[in-house]
Amino acid sequence: VRIGGRSQNESLNEKNLTHLRNKYLGPREEKNRLGNLRYQLRELRKEFQPALKNLRFCRIFNIEKLLQFASWDQVMSLVKFCPRKGNFRKVLDLQKELESVSEAEGKNRLMGNHKGSFSAVLKMWTPSSGDFSAAAKEVTKPNCSVLLKEYVESRKKKEAVKKDDDSSDNQDDLEEIENERFLSHDYERGLKAGQWRDSDQGFVFLETPRADSFSFSTAVPIPSRECDFSNVCCEDNLWELSPHNRSQLILHWISKMQEEASAAFLEITRKQDELLEEIRELEASADAAVIQNAKIVGMTTTGAAIHALLINKIAPPIILVEEAAEILESQLLAVLPENAKHLIMIGDHQQLRPQVQSYDLIRHNNFDISMFERLIKGALPFAQLEYQCRMREEFVGLIKSLYPKLKTHRELVAGNCGPDCIQKSMYFLDHKSKEGVTEHSRSHRNVEEVNLIANVLKWLLRHGHNPEKITILTTYRGQLHEVRKKVRELKIEGIKTSTVDRYQGDENDILLISLVRQERSEER
Repeated sequence: VRIGGRSQNESLNEKNLTHLRNKYLGPREEKNRLGNLRYQLRELRKEFQPALKNLRFCRIFNIEKLLQFASWDQVMSLVKFCPRKGNFRKVLDLQKELESVSEAEGKNRLMGNHKGSFSAVLKMWTPSSGDFSAAAKEVTKPNCSVLLKEYVESRKKKEAVKKDDDSSDNQDDLEEIENERFLSHDYERGLKAGQWRDSDQGFVFLETPRADSFSFSTAVPIPSRECDFSNVCCEDNLWELSPHNRSQLILHWISKMQEEASAAFLEITRKQDELLEEIRELEASADAAVIQNAKIVGMTTTGAAIHALLINKIAPPIILVEEAAEILESQLLAVLPENAKHLIMIGDHQQLRPQVQSYDLIRHNNFDISMFERLIKGALPFAQLEYQCRMREEFVGLIKSLYPKLKTHRELVAGNCGPDCIQKSMYFLDHKSKEGVTEHSRSHRNVEEVNLIANVLKWLLRHGHNPEKITILTTYRGQLHEVRKKVRELKIEGIKTSTVDRYQGDENDILLISLVRQERSEER
């Protein structure tokens, strides 16, 4: 059974876990349970965006938030005792209309036809940003943005793992990734746009328009601890409150909004995690049933990390690791199941090491040394192949210093004949051309060497050699760019080009290698 994405080999696709899973006829009760859980997850995710929206905008104070937390007497006081400024006649008309209807109908009208008039009243009553800053000194740094940021960062790690798993084609997983990507993008976009800002008072301030022609809203800090605002909450006439007390009252309302929004958002994420965990458990059990009779289960190390639960369920006693010298020790240890009894590692520690992005980890912590290399250099007994079956015998002399016992299986390489247009199978061409450095990069290049390669290539093609049987290798990416540009200029199709490192494990009939570097005069 192969666990992973589609293969170019159609016969392997028939052994793919996804293909076999679709044919699996498991217990009906188990399938019904899995379907029910997925339905619950889809329904729960319908609540995700509204809850996220409430969390993102819980610090925004506007008419809707006022009507949610203020008493009707407090709302009426804003209209009844409004200062006689501006278009006061509209405010008087609004007061008369509100006094003639019920509370519920009055709120509907304030959110409807009279939203503009009431926004002007609310704007006059709302304290300035300076008053909010003064009141904010009484509270500590808010939790809203911290909560959102922590959630985003934890989910981004899961998304990165999902990208490496080619076998994850479940629509539910794709929806989860989209939700997490939305969170990450929204928060980072806010950072780049300068919306989220650390103030001197220790809170995060989200800037929004002060007012517009239809409604009024302002952003305020959110207190992260309980504060005693009982002295301002019971005041029926909101105009009697000082600007500082008004700021305290709004902070109290915003705090309640934040608590409710955070609790609702965390409850949804908790339920989602529980459902996903149960779904993964059932899926792993079903997959284990699919592959329980397989003699060999193949996957990448990334796939092994993602399917750790499945591997522990099938409990393989023997683990075979190919290209073990290119795998980080930490990565290999992380995917070994607890039931493993025998670990077999195959590789070549004298070729490429694992790729590590941090040079400090390589220099100070030897992070690029695989378990395979460490155990061999630690004198653990190992078996080494002594026969090579790919290249002509004269090439073996080039690597005798690395493999002193290496021999050639002459019967298998006897048919590897050199080009008939060249007398020998191996040539070294020396030249005096100076090397250079590519633009926007520190990689090296040697243009004259590219021209030499091109001349040899044209000579081989002129004598009828198939371009697909020729590979051009180079030791630097800058030179690889020059080689590919030259091949395009010659309008030759089928030529393979690569760096030496990336070509490890591949083969071809004819190799042209550009080593690029030139010995400095003081080193001669």
